[in-house]
Amino acid sequence: MIKKRILLTVLLLFTIVGFSQEIADKILAVVNDEIITLYDYQSRAAELYKFLSQSLRGEKLQKIYEKQKSQLLDMMIEEKLLISKAKELDINADADIDLYIENIKKQNKIESDEKLKKILSKGGLTYEDWKKNLKKQIIQQKVIQKAMGDKVKIENTALMDYYNKHKEEFRKEAEYEIMAIYLLESDYPGDQIKNIKDKIDKELQRKEFSKVAAEFSSEPLKSKKGNLGIFKKSELDSVILNSVKKLKKGEISKWIQYKEGWIKIKLKDLKKSKIIPFKDVQDKIYEKLYKIKREKFLKQYVKKLKKEGYIKIYNNKKQ
Repeated sequence: MIKKRILLTVLLLFTIVGFSQEIADKILAVVNDEIITLYDYQSRAAELYKFLSQSLRGEKLQKIYEKQKSQLLDMMIEEKLLISKAKELDINADADIDLYIENIKKQNKIESDEKLKKILSKGGLTYEDWKKNLKKQIIQQKVIQKAMGDKVKIENTALMDYYNKHKEEFRKEAEYEIMAIYLLESDYPGDQIKNIKDKIDKELQRKEFSKVAAEFSSEPLKSKKGNLGIFKKSELDSVILNSVKKLKKGEISKWIQYKEGWIKIKLKDLKKSKIIPFKDVQDKIYEKLYKIKREKFLKQYVKKLKKEGYIKIYNNKKQ
């Protein structure tokens, strides 16, 4: 009965506007009492390309864009189904939108609406369009939350079970605090490089590493008194990593030919790799499992809305 009423409304709409092949070409889909036009679709596709272009380039950009674009019409249909359901349930975002915007500004340390508008403008968005889209997103989320109710639950036993089965996922990398003396070979022509290395080795037998680095190292380590920094295992290049892996805390390496010179490394401190305790990752696991269950529920819910609603795709050719 509902589908028949929606179909009658759509047919009446087309009768009023003078339904023609030209209009049919411009309408990609009808979803309940909502329409998706070619203009809507192309605008969203342009927004998608612009967004992806901020972090991707060349062939990778084109590949990901084409993949997401192929799913775009279906995503827009799902959005229309949720908006249509919101109308049926009398759900809106009028009382929420201002609070959402204030929270976004607070989280991103944006002091005023004017600064927010400038940031949006740099991304090719107007404040009005952004607010309109945000409002739609809030409405869709409220529809989903209402439908979910207490259907999506994560028990504490599920959290512990996931942790025990995926402990390597919560392994913290080893961290190396490194000091170094670096000699740029071009500063020491001929036998001078060998002589300065021998001199530094002798100095290290009676002086602190930091003092020797401050006296002999090339910049920038000279000014830093040899303090190279703290690095995770994955952040170190192979030459440095292979050297520090052989050292115990406090030990100093042999001279290593490195880039345009020579380097001597001291392992100042080492924090070994370890599994993070359950209590420190419990919230992270909850968020992950909740997201999985939520996405599964959403997929089933949208499938139900599609079955119950009226959907007519007039042109599903490659746009």
